[in-house]
Amino acid sequence: MEQENKGQTIYFKDLFFAILYQWKWLVIVALVGAILLGGIQMLGSNQQASLDSVSITPETQMKVDLLEATEQRLTVNIEAQTQYLENSVLMSIDPYTAISSGIYLRVSPEGITDPEIYNHQMAAILRGYYTQLLMPETLTQLGQTMEIEAIYLRELISLDFSNESYLGITARGRDQQEAEKLRDSICQVIEASQNAMGQDLGVHTVTMIPFTVGPRVDNSLYDTQNSAHQKLTTMTNTLFSTTSELKRLMPQGLSTGGMSPVLFAAIGGVLGCIVVAAIAFVMHLASGKVYSARVLQDRTDLKVLGCLPGKKRNAIDRWLRKLEGRTQADAAEAVATNIANRSKDIQQLLLLGTYEDTFLQPLVKALESRGKVCTVCTDPAQSAQAMDAIDQCQLAILVESCGISGYENVIWEKNTIEEYGKQLLGCVVIDG
Repeated sequence: MEQENKGQTIYFKDLFFAILYQWKWLVIVALVGAILLGGIQMLGSNQQASLDSVSITPETQMKVDLLEATEQRLTVNIEAQTQYLENSVLMSIDPYTAISSGIYLRVSPEGITDPEIYNHQMAAILRGYYTQLLMPETLTQLGQTMEIEAIYLRELISLDFSNESYLGITARGRDQQEAEKLRDSICQVIEASQNAMGQDLGVHTVTMIPFTVGPRVDNSLYDTQNSAHQKLTTMTNTLFSTTSELKRLMPQGLSTGGMSPVLFAAIGGVLGCIVVAAIAFVMHLASGKVYSARVLQDRTDLKVLGCLPGKKRNAIDRWLRKLEGRTQADAAEAVATNIANRSKDIQQLLLLGTYEDTFLQPLVKALESRGKVCTVCTDPAQSAQAMDAIDQCQLAILVESCGISGYENVIWEKNTIEEYGKQLLGCVVIDG
């Protein structure tokens, strides 16, 4: 993946491996960061424990224990109230377009002629139906029919027994269809329990007069919903006040549950790696040094004649370079053979560039053994001898070292050779 930035090609793969090659600094700085942050947190924990034992009096501890118990209770209640507001059908009904459906339930005891006994018996039967509708078994049965939990279904049913001559039953719903379905289900329960009720309280006939009200503005429903939301707000505010008071009573810096020193050590290690990676990132972009033979060829259009081994590397660096896919360094004999074949009958060669003589000597010896006469010049920009050598040479070869030679110097050397009208065979790269 490549991205052009002010005329310079940025290879993100090279950036990534340039950071990995700093693995020694990554490990060292990560360990330092882990030790520092972990130690600071451990020291802070010890200081907090000391403050806890010294600063909290028995009276204050009693207040703290009470506030912690209150905080825990409020947290549980807030969670329960929030769940209720989310799941309650009653809370989801629009009070401005509320619809309710119900019945007026009347019963007529049979075989009773005395008015006083008749009225007493009628009230007892209605009270029986009233109790029947509020039983958990009945609410569970209705909830299964309506696919609503029994605890939320109970809120949708209102029973009015203020007049002992009838029982008013009202069912609410999110729409008329749901309200009427609940009303019809209640009617089925009453019809199914009539025989059992007759055996217990006397034979009677049942009359159910249905009705539907709405849509209308239901002020009582609005007040109920508003009260439920206000209850949640009140508990939340109380929890905030309780937590604030608890923090005030605790010694400064003391907390009921601190972060683990191990976690702080991990954070310190990560931050250390980020710092090293950022520095390596900036240095890679700003250095302008030759990174690899591939990048040198891309940026200068020079033909790479071969790569010579540079300084010895440890096993991890060798593994990273293999993982990166870098060209393996060639033996000096192989590079010399390639140069000799390309230079043909030309005998005088100029090896010019920025390098260490130690790494170039095997190549010079290999070329001389093939009948070539080599002139070696380093740092041509600062050497008049190098300028004379360029002027007198038959064929020039640039020699550049990774991590030492700069791209700008390489381009200057290339342009200088071309300005002198000399042939430039290519470049040999020393893998630094």
